[in-house]
Amino acid sequence: MKKQFSKFMSLFLVLALALTLVVPTTSAQAKAKKKKLTISKATVTLEVKKTAKLKVKYGSKNVTTNKKTKWKSSNKKVATVSKGKITAKAAGTATISAKYSGKTVKCKVTVKAKAKTAPSNPSNPSNPSNPSGGGGTVTYKKPSTVSITPVFDSTIQSGEYVQLSATVYPSGAKQAVTWRSSDSAVASVDSKGLVKGKKKGTAYIYAESVDDNEWGKKASASHKVVVTPATVVEDFNYATDCTVTSGTEEIYVEFEINKDTTSEAELESLGYTVKDGKASITEDCYTATYTFTKLPKTLAGIQQIPRTGATGYFGTVAASICALATYDEYNWMSETEVADASNTSSLPTALQAFEYLNGNDYGSKTTIAPNERKNTLTTLNNNFGYTTNAIQGSPFMYFHGANPSNKYQLQKGPYTFKLYHGPYVVPAKNGEPEKQMIFVVFDKENDDENQRYLDVYQGSDSSWYSWGNQYKHLIASMKLVEK
Repeated sequence: MKKQFSKFMSLFLVLALALTLVVPTTSAQAKAKKKKLTISKATVTLEVKKTAKLKVKYGSKNVTTNKKTKWKSSNKKVATVSKGKITAKAAGTATISAKYSGKTVKCKVTVKAKAKTAPSNPSNPSNPSNPSGGGGTVTYKKPSTVSITPVFDSTIQSGEYVQLSATVYPSGAKQAVTWRSSDSAVASVDSKGLVKGKKKGTAYIYAESVDDNEWGKKASASHKVVVTPATVVEDFNYATDCTVTSGTEEIYVEFEINKDTTSEAELESLGYTVKDGKASITEDCYTATYTFTKLPKTLAGIQQIPRTGATGYFGTVAASICALATYDEYNWMSETEVADASNTSSLPTALQAFEYLNGNDYGSKTTIAPNERKNTLTTLNNNFGYTTNAIQGSPFMYFHGANPSNKYQLQKGPYTFKLYHGPYVVPAKNGEPEKQMIFVVFDKENDDENQRYLDVYQGSDSSWYSWGNQYKHLIASMKLVEK
Protein backbone atom coordinates (compact mmCIF):
# COMPACT_ATOMS: atom_id res chain seq x y z
CA MET A 1 0.00 0.00 0.00
CA LYS A 2 1.36 3.40 -0.92
CA LYS A 3 2.41 5.62 1.90
CA GLN A 4 0.28 8.75 2.03
CA PHE A 5 1.57 12.15 3.02
CA SER A 6 -0.56 15.06 4.20
CA LYS A 7 1.42 17.41 2.06
CA PHE A 8 1.96 16.69 -1.64
CA MET A 9 4.65 18.26 -3.69
CA SER A 10 3.38 19.49 -7.05
CA LEU A 11 6.00 19.81 -9.75
CA PHE A 12 5.64 21.50 -13.14
CA LEU A 13 8.38 19.91 -15.21
CA VAL A 14 10.21 21.09 -18.33
CA LEU A 15 12.00 18.31 -20.20
CA ALA A 16 15.02 19.71 -22.06
CA LEU A 17 15.20 16.91 -24.59
CA ALA A 18 12.03 14.84 -24.44
CA LEU A 19 9.49 16.75 -22.42
CA THR A 20 9.12 20.19 -20.90
CA LEU A 21 8.35 20.01 -17.18
CA VAL A 22 7.53 22.82 -14.80
CA VAL A 23 7.26 22.47 -11.04
CA PRO A 24 3.66 23.17 -9.93
CA THR A 25 2.57 24.24 -6.51
CA THR A 26 0.17 22.70 -3.97
CA SER A 27 -2.42 24.62 -2.00
CA ALA A 28 -0.14 24.41 1.04
CA GLN A 29 2.63 26.02 -0.95
CA ALA A 30 0.27 28.72 -2.22
CA LYS A 31 -0.62 29.65 1.36
CA ALA A 32 3.02 29.89 2.28
CA LYS A 33 3.57 32.33 -0.57
CA LYS A 34 0.83 34.72 0.55
CA LYS A 35 2.97 36.13 3.32
CA LYS A 36 6.58 37.14 3.00
CA LEU A 37 8.97 38.09 5.74
CA THR A 38 10.64 41.41 4.94
CA ILE A 39 13.23 43.58 6.65
CA SER A 40 13.41 47.36 6.45
CA LYS A 41 17.10 47.53 5.47
CA ALA A 42 19.41 45.10 3.68
CA THR A 43 22.58 46.97 4.72
CA VAL A 44 23.47 49.33 7.56
CA THR A 45 26.69 51.28 8.18
CA LEU A 46 27.42 52.60 11.68
CA GLU A 47 30.20 54.13 13.68
CA VAL A 48 31.29 52.42 16.88
CA LYS A 49 28.80 53.03 19.75
CA LYS A 50 26.09 54.19 17.34
CA THR A 51 22.72 52.44 17.03
CA ALA A 52 20.15 51.77 14.33
CA LYS A 53 16.73 50.21 14.26
CA LEU A 54 15.38 47.53 11.92
CA LYS A 55 11.77 46.61 11.33
CA VAL A 56 10.52 43.21 10.27
CA LYS A 57 7.11 42.52 8.77
CA TYR A 58 5.32 39.25 8.10
CA GLY A 59 3.01 40.27 5.31
CA SER A 60 1.61 43.55 6.62
CA LYS A 61 2.07 42.58 10.27
CA ASN A 62 4.93 44.24 12.18
CA VAL A 63 6.67 41.44 14.07
CA THR A 64 9.81 43.35 15.06
CA THR A 65 9.24 42.96 18.80
CA ASN A 66 7.11 39.82 18.61
CA LYS A 67 8.18 37.17 21.11
CA LYS A 68 8.31 34.62 18.30
CA THR A 69 10.80 36.71 16.31
CA LYS A 70 14.31 35.49 16.99
CA TRP A 71 17.03 38.09 16.45
CA LYS A 72 20.65 37.04 16.05
CA SER A 73 24.06 38.56 15.26
CA SER A 74 26.74 36.55 13.45
CA ASN A 75 29.44 38.51 15.31
CA LYS A 76 28.49 39.99 18.67
CA LYS A 77 31.92 41.54 19.03
CA VAL A 78 31.10 43.80 16.06
CA ALA A 79 27.36 44.39 16.56
CA THR A 80 24.60 43.18 18.86
CA VAL A 81 20.84 43.23 18.30
CA SER A 82 17.80 43.25 20.56
CA LYS A 83 14.26 43.48 19.22
CA GLY A 84 15.55 45.11 16.05
CA LYS A 85 17.88 47.61 17.71
CA ILE A 86 21.47 47.29 16.50
CA THR A 87 24.35 48.51 18.66
CA ALA A 88 27.77 48.93 17.01
CA LYS A 89 30.56 47.52 19.19
CA ALA A 90 33.76 47.41 17.13
CA ALA A 91 34.95 47.92 13.56
CA GLY A 92 34.13 45.02 11.26
CA THR A 93 31.13 43.34 9.66
CA ALA A 94 28.30 41.26 11.02
CA THR A 95 25.07 39.81 9.69
CA ILE A 96 21.92 40.51 11.66
CA SER A 97 19.17 37.95 11.07
CA ALA A 98 15.56 37.77 12.16
CA LYS A 99 13.62 34.50 12.05
CA TYR A 100 9.84 34.29 12.22
CA SER A 101 7.41 31.57 11.20
CA GLY A 102 10.20 29.47 9.71
CA LYS A 103 11.45 32.30 7.47
CA THR A 104 14.65 34.30 7.86
CA VAL A 105 15.66 37.78 6.68
CA LYS A 106 19.06 39.40 7.01
CA CYS A 107 20.82 42.73 7.16
CA LYS A 108 24.55 43.20 6.61
CA VAL A 109 26.05 45.60 9.16
CA THR A 110 29.34 47.39 8.61
CA VAL A 111 30.83 49.09 11.65
CA LYS A 112 33.49 51.72 11.15
CA ALA A 113 35.88 53.16 13.70
CA LYS A 114 34.71 56.41 15.22
CA ALA A 115 35.91 59.34 13.15
CA LYS A 116 38.70 61.36 14.76
CA THR A 117 38.09 65.04 15.30
CA ALA A 118 40.90 67.37 14.23
CA PRO A 119 42.42 69.19 17.24
CA SER A 120 41.45 72.79 17.59
CA ASN A 121 43.98 75.61 17.18
CA PRO A 122 43.43 78.25 19.86
CA SER A 123 45.50 80.80 17.97
CA ASN A 124 43.38 80.39 14.85
CA PRO A 125 40.05 78.69 15.53
CA SER A 126 38.76 79.69 12.10
CA ASN A 127 41.52 77.67 10.42
CA PRO A 128 42.53 74.74 12.69
CA SER A 129 44.63 73.18 9.92
CA ASN A 130 46.98 76.15 9.86
CA PRO A 131 49.80 75.28 12.27
CA SER A 132 51.11 78.84 12.32
CA GLY A 133 47.86 80.43 13.46
CA GLY A 134 47.13 84.04 12.81
CA GLY A 135 44.41 83.43 10.19
CA GLY A 136 45.09 83.05 6.46
CA THR A 137 45.36 79.85 4.40
CA VAL A 138 47.95 77.08 4.56
CA THR A 139 50.14 77.02 1.47
CA TYR A 140 51.41 73.58 0.51
CA LYS A 141 54.33 72.90 -1.74
CA LYS A 142 53.55 71.36 -5.09
CA PRO A 143 54.08 67.59 -5.12
CA SER A 144 56.92 66.19 -7.19
CA THR A 145 56.99 62.46 -6.43
CA VAL A 146 55.16 59.79 -4.45
CA SER A 147 56.80 56.85 -2.71
CA ILE A 148 54.95 53.66 -1.70
CA THR A 149 55.95 51.39 1.18
CA PRO A 150 56.76 48.51 1.09
CA VAL A 151 59.21 49.30 -1.70
CA PHE A 152 59.39 45.79 -3.19
CA ASP A 153 56.58 43.98 -5.00
CA SER A 154 54.03 42.12 -2.89
CA THR A 155 52.91 38.51 -3.37
CA ILE A 156 49.79 37.42 -1.50
CA GLN A 157 47.25 34.62 -1.72
CA SER A 158 43.59 35.07 -2.57
CA GLY A 159 41.89 36.33 0.58
CA GLU A 160 45.06 37.77 2.10
CA TYR A 161 45.82 41.46 2.72
CA VAL A 162 48.82 43.78 2.48
CA GLN A 163 48.89 47.33 3.88
CA LEU A 164 50.47 50.01 1.71
CA SER A 165 51.40 53.55 2.75
CA ALA A 166 52.36 56.53 0.63
CA THR A 167 54.58 59.56 1.20
CA VAL A 168 54.32 62.64 -1.00
CA TYR A 169 57.47 64.66 -1.65
CA PRO A 170 58.86 67.25 -1.11
CA SER A 171 58.41 67.82 2.59
CA GLY A 172 55.60 70.33 3.01
CA ALA A 173 53.47 68.87 0.21
CA LYS A 174 49.94 67.78 1.07
CA GLN A 175 50.15 64.11 2.07
CA ALA A 176 46.64 63.10 0.99
CA VAL A 177 46.54 60.53 -1.83
CA THR A 178 43.91 58.56 -3.69
CA TRP A 179 44.31 54.81 -4.18
CA ARG A 180 43.18 52.70 -7.12
CA SER A 181 43.81 49.27 -8.59
CA SER A 182 44.54 48.46 -12.21
CA ASP A 183 42.40 45.32 -11.85
CA SER A 184 40.10 45.21 -8.84
CA ALA A 185 39.01 41.69 -9.79
CA VAL A 186 42.56 40.53 -9.00
CA ALA A 187 43.35 42.87 -6.09
CA SER A 188 41.25 45.63 -4.57
CA VAL A 189 42.41 48.57 -2.49
CA ASP A 190 40.50 50.78 -0.08
CA SER A 191 40.89 54.49 0.62
CA LYS A 192 43.59 53.79 3.23
CA GLY A 193 45.81 51.64 1.04
CA LEU A 194 44.71 48.24 2.35
CA VAL A 195 45.01 45.74 -0.50
CA LYS A 196 43.03 42.51 -0.67
CA GLY A 197 43.97 39.60 -2.95
CA LYS A 198 40.91 38.45 -4.89
CA LYS A 199 41.98 35.95 -7.54
CA LYS A 200 45.04 34.68 -9.39
CA GLY A 201 46.75 37.38 -11.45
CA THR A 202 48.74 40.60 -11.30
CA ALA A 203 47.50 44.07 -10.48
CA TYR A 204 49.18 47.44 -9.97
CA ILE A 205 48.10 49.61 -7.05
CA TYR A 206 48.45 53.35 -7.68
CA ALA A 207 48.79 56.16 -5.14
CA GLU A 208 48.13 59.58 -6.63
CA SER A 209 48.58 62.99 -5.03
CA VAL A 210 45.51 65.10 -4.46
CA ASP A 211 47.25 68.30 -5.58
CA ASP A 212 48.68 68.94 -9.04
CA ASN A 213 52.40 69.32 -9.56
CA GLU A 214 53.97 72.32 -11.30
CA TRP A 215 53.05 70.86 -14.69
CA GLY A 216 49.38 70.62 -13.78
CA LYS A 217 49.40 66.86 -13.28
CA LYS A 218 49.12 64.54 -10.31
CA ALA A 219 52.24 62.93 -8.87
CA SER A 220 51.87 59.17 -8.60
CA ALA A 221 53.57 55.86 -7.91
CA SER A 222 52.63 52.21 -8.43
CA HIS A 223 53.12 48.99 -6.49
CA LYS A 224 52.98 45.55 -8.13
CA VAL A 225 50.82 42.93 -6.42
CA VAL A 226 50.93 39.30 -7.52
CA VAL A 227 48.01 37.21 -6.29
CA THR A 228 48.33 33.43 -6.14
CA PRO A 229 45.52 30.91 -5.52
CA ALA A 230 44.70 30.34 -1.89
CA THR A 231 46.08 27.12 -0.47
CA VAL A 232 43.14 24.77 -0.17
CA VAL A 233 43.42 21.73 2.09
CA GLU A 234 40.68 19.21 1.36
CA ASP A 235 39.43 17.81 4.66
CA PHE A 236 36.05 16.57 3.44
CA ASN A 237 35.40 12.90 4.22
CA TYR A 238 32.24 11.53 2.64
CA ALA A 239 32.00 8.71 5.17
CA THR A 240 31.87 11.05 8.18
CA ASP A 241 30.73 14.39 6.75
CA CYS A 242 27.70 13.27 4.71
CA THR A 243 24.60 11.30 5.65
CA VAL A 244 22.12 9.99 3.08
CA THR A 245 18.62 8.92 4.11
CA SER A 246 16.62 6.95 1.54
CA GLY A 247 12.87 6.51 1.37
CA THR A 248 9.75 6.71 -0.79
CA GLU A 249 7.13 9.40 -1.10
CA GLU A 250 3.89 9.74 -3.05
CA ILE A 251 3.81 12.82 -5.25
CA TYR A 252 1.46 14.33 -7.78
CA VAL A 253 2.96 15.54 -11.04
CA GLU A 254 1.31 17.63 -13.75
CA PHE A 255 2.87 19.15 -16.86
CA GLU A 256 2.07 20.52 -20.29
CA ILE A 257 2.72 18.06 -23.09
CA ASN A 258 5.39 18.93 -25.63
CA LYS A 259 3.89 17.22 -28.68
CA ASP A 260 7.04 17.78 -30.70
CA THR A 261 8.86 15.22 -28.56
CA THR A 262 6.18 13.14 -26.82
CA SER A 263 2.77 11.90 -27.97
CA GLU A 264 -0.34 11.70 -25.81
CA ALA A 265 -0.58 7.99 -26.64
CA GLU A 266 2.93 7.40 -25.32
CA LEU A 267 2.08 9.12 -22.05
CA GLU A 268 -1.19 7.25 -21.66
CA SER A 269 0.66 3.98 -22.17
CA LEU A 270 2.85 4.96 -19.22
CA GLY A 271 -0.18 5.44 -16.96
CA TYR A 272 -0.62 9.21 -17.28
CA THR A 273 -3.99 10.92 -17.40
CA VAL A 274 -4.11 13.16 -20.47
CA LYS A 275 -6.53 16.08 -20.65
CA ASP A 276 -6.55 19.53 -22.29
CA GLY A 277 -2.94 19.26 -23.43
CA LYS A 278 -1.69 18.29 -19.97
CA ALA A 279 -0.54 15.02 -18.43
CA SER A 280 -0.76 14.11 -14.75
CA ILE A 281 0.04 11.17 -12.51
CA THR A 282 0.23 10.26 -8.82
CA GLU A 283 3.01 7.83 -8.06
CA ASP A 284 5.46 6.69 -5.42
CA CYS A 285 8.97 8.05 -5.93
CA TYR A 286 12.29 7.05 -4.42
CA THR A 287 13.86 9.85 -2.37
CA ALA A 288 17.28 10.59 -0.94
CA THR A 289 17.98 13.31 1.64
CA TYR A 290 21.61 14.47 1.74
CA THR A 291 22.86 16.13 4.91
CA PHE A 292 26.35 17.66 4.86
CA THR A 293 28.13 18.72 8.04
CA LYS A 294 31.12 19.77 5.94
CA LEU A 295 31.32 20.64 2.24
CA PRO A 296 33.94 19.44 -0.27
CA LYS A 297 36.18 22.24 -1.54
CA THR A 298 38.04 20.56 -4.40
CA LEU A 299 37.36 18.21 -7.31
CA ALA A 300 38.97 15.40 -5.30
CA GLY A 301 36.44 15.99 -2.52
CA ILE A 302 33.50 16.04 -4.94
CA GLN A 303 34.72 12.80 -6.52
CA GLN A 304 34.20 11.03 -3.18
CA ILE A 305 30.41 11.19 -3.61
CA PRO A 306 29.28 7.77 -4.97
CA ARG A 307 27.63 7.75 -8.42
CA THR A 308 27.31 4.03 -9.14
CA GLY A 309 24.70 1.42 -8.34
CA ALA A 310 20.93 1.48 -8.63
CA THR A 311 20.65 4.93 -7.01
CA GLY A 312 23.89 6.44 -8.34
CA TYR A 313 21.85 9.09 -10.12
CA PHE A 314 21.19 10.72 -6.75
CA GLY A 315 24.95 11.00 -6.15
CA THR A 316 25.46 12.70 -9.53
CA VAL A 317 23.00 15.45 -8.66
CA ALA A 318 24.35 15.79 -5.10
CA ALA A 319 27.88 16.18 -6.49
CA SER A 320 26.65 18.84 -8.94
CA ILE A 321 25.17 20.85 -6.06
CA CYS A 322 28.43 20.59 -4.13
CA ALA A 323 30.30 21.78 -7.23
CA LEU A 324 28.30 25.01 -7.11
CA ALA A 325 29.32 25.54 -3.48
CA THR A 326 32.97 25.86 -4.58
CA TYR A 327 32.28 28.84 -6.86
CA ASP A 328 33.26 31.73 -4.61
CA GLU A 329 35.02 35.07 -4.74
CA TYR A 330 38.43 33.37 -4.67
CA ASN A 331 37.66 30.62 -7.17
CA TRP A 332 35.92 32.19 -10.12
CA MET A 333 36.83 33.23 -13.64
CA SER A 334 35.67 35.82 -16.14
CA GLU A 335 34.35 34.74 -19.53
CA THR A 336 37.44 36.16 -21.26
CA GLU A 337 39.73 33.92 -19.19
CA VAL A 338 38.23 30.60 -20.21
CA ALA A 339 41.07 28.13 -20.82
CA ASP A 340 41.20 25.94 -23.92
CA ALA A 341 40.17 22.30 -23.82
CA SER A 342 43.72 21.10 -23.13
CA ASN A 343 44.08 22.98 -19.86
CA THR A 344 41.11 22.10 -17.67
CA SER A 345 43.20 22.22 -14.48
CA SER A 346 43.21 26.03 -14.64
CA LEU A 347 39.41 26.19 -14.66
CA PRO A 348 37.45 26.93 -11.48
CA THR A 349 36.65 23.84 -9.41
CA ALA A 350 32.96 24.14 -10.25
CA LEU A 351 33.57 23.91 -13.99
CA GLN A 352 36.08 21.09 -13.58
CA ALA A 353 33.45 19.21 -11.60
CA PHE A 354 30.75 19.79 -14.22
CA GLU A 355 33.03 18.31 -16.89
CA TYR A 356 33.78 15.33 -14.67
CA LEU A 357 30.07 14.85 -13.95
CA ASN A 358 29.06 15.06 -17.63
CA GLY A 359 31.24 12.23 -18.96
CA ASN A 360 31.88 11.80 -22.69
CA ASP A 361 30.00 8.66 -23.76
CA TYR A 362 27.92 10.75 -26.13
CA GLY A 363 30.59 13.18 -27.32
CA SER A 364 29.33 16.65 -28.13
CA LYS A 365 25.97 15.90 -26.52
CA THR A 366 27.59 15.71 -23.10
CA THR A 367 31.11 17.14 -23.34
CA ILE A 368 31.35 20.77 -22.27
CA ALA A 369 32.92 22.44 -25.29
CA PRO A 370 34.96 25.67 -24.91
CA ASN A 371 32.04 27.82 -26.11
CA GLU A 372 29.73 26.06 -23.65
CA ARG A 373 32.25 26.69 -20.87
CA LYS A 374 32.02 30.38 -21.65
CA ASN A 375 28.22 30.26 -21.57
CA THR A 376 28.35 28.39 -18.26
CA LEU A 377 30.68 30.99 -16.74
CA THR A 378 28.37 33.75 -17.94
CA THR A 379 25.45 32.03 -16.21
CA LEU A 380 27.48 31.45 -13.04
CA ASN A 381 28.81 35.00 -12.92
CA ASN A 382 25.42 36.58 -13.55
CA ASN A 383 23.66 34.48 -10.92
CA PHE A 384 26.42 34.71 -8.34
CA GLY A 385 26.90 38.46 -8.78
CA TYR A 386 30.37 38.62 -10.36
CA THR A 387 29.35 40.87 -13.27
CA THR A 388 27.55 44.17 -13.79
CA ASN A 389 24.70 42.06 -15.19
CA ALA A 390 24.33 40.29 -11.85
CA ILE A 391 20.83 38.83 -11.61
CA GLN A 392 20.73 38.20 -7.89
CA GLY A 393 22.29 41.49 -6.81
CA SER A 394 24.52 40.03 -4.13
CA PRO A 395 28.31 39.86 -4.35
CA PHE A 396 28.89 36.25 -3.37
CA MET A 397 26.74 33.21 -2.69
CA TYR A 398 27.73 30.80 0.05
CA PHE A 399 26.05 27.66 1.34
CA HIS A 400 24.93 28.32 4.93
CA GLY A 401 27.70 30.85 5.47
CA ALA A 402 30.55 28.50 4.47
CA ASN A 403 33.22 30.66 2.84
CA PRO A 404 37.01 30.95 2.48
CA SER A 405 37.45 33.19 5.52
CA ASN A 406 36.03 30.53 7.86
CA LYS A 407 37.56 27.59 5.95
CA TYR A 408 34.16 26.62 4.54
CA GLN A 409 32.69 25.68 7.90
CA LEU A 410 28.89 25.66 7.84
CA GLN A 411 27.66 28.51 10.01
CA LYS A 412 23.97 27.62 10.24
CA GLY A 413 23.99 23.94 10.94
CA PRO A 414 24.12 21.09 8.41
CA TYR A 415 23.31 21.78 4.77
CA THR A 416 20.42 19.60 3.61
CA PHE A 417 18.62 19.01 0.35
CA LYS A 418 16.16 16.36 -0.80
CA LEU A 419 16.24 14.54 -4.13
CA TYR A 420 13.30 12.79 -5.81
CA HIS A 421 13.46 10.16 -8.54
CA GLY A 422 10.83 11.52 -10.90
CA PRO A 423 7.97 9.28 -12.07
CA TYR A 424 8.85 9.94 -15.70
CA VAL A 425 11.79 8.17 -17.31
CA VAL A 426 12.93 9.78 -20.56
CA PRO A 427 13.03 6.86 -23.02
CA ALA A 428 16.02 6.20 -25.27
CA LYS A 429 15.53 7.74 -28.71
CA ASN A 430 17.33 9.64 -31.45
CA GLY A 431 20.67 8.10 -30.51
CA GLU A 432 20.36 9.24 -26.91
CA PRO A 433 20.28 6.94 -23.87
CA GLU A 434 17.45 6.40 -21.44
CA LYS A 435 17.54 9.13 -18.83
CA GLN A 436 16.34 9.28 -15.24
CA MET A 437 14.79 12.53 -14.06
CA ILE A 438 15.87 13.74 -10.62
CA PHE A 439 14.20 16.62 -8.78
CA VAL A 440 15.90 18.76 -6.15
CA VAL A 441 14.31 20.54 -3.19
CA PHE A 442 16.63 23.03 -1.45
CA ASP A 443 15.95 23.52 2.26
CA LYS A 444 12.36 24.79 2.14
CA GLU A 445 9.80 22.42 0.64
CA ASN A 446 7.08 25.07 0.68
CA ASP A 447 8.66 27.09 -2.09
CA ASP A 448 8.24 25.62 -5.57
CA GLU A 449 10.87 28.02 -6.92
CA ASN A 450 13.30 26.15 -4.69
CA GLN A 451 12.87 23.05 -6.84
CA ARG A 452 14.93 22.09 -9.89
CA TYR A 453 15.54 18.96 -11.94
CA LEU A 454 18.31 17.21 -13.86
CA ASP A 455 18.28 14.40 -16.40
CA VAL A 456 20.99 11.81 -15.77
CA TYR A 457 22.13 8.79 -17.77
CA GLN A 458 24.24 5.72 -17.02
CA GLY A 459 27.58 5.65 -18.82
CA SER A 460 29.54 2.69 -20.16
CA ASP A 461 31.53 2.59 -16.89
CA SER A 462 28.26 2.09 -14.90
CA SER A 463 28.57 5.58 -13.37
CA TRP A 464 25.71 8.03 -13.64
CA TYR A 465 26.33 11.33 -15.42
CA SER A 466 24.50 14.60 -16.00
CA TRP A 467 22.96 14.95 -19.45
CA GLY A 468 23.98 17.93 -21.58
CA ASN A 469 24.19 21.28 -19.81
CA GLN A 470 21.36 20.67 -17.36
CA TYR A 471 23.55 21.62 -14.42
CA LYS A 472 22.50 25.16 -15.39
CA HIS A 473 19.08 24.39 -13.89
CA LEU A 474 20.79 24.21 -10.51
CA ILE A 475 22.62 27.49 -11.01
CA ALA A 476 19.31 29.27 -11.48
CA SER A 477 18.15 28.19 -8.01
CA MET A 478 21.17 29.49 -6.12
CA LYS A 479 19.43 32.76 -5.34
CA LEU A 480 17.50 30.77 -2.76
CA VAL A 481 20.55 29.38 -0.99
CA GLU A 482 21.23 31.23 2.25
CA LYS A 483 24.26 33.53 2.06
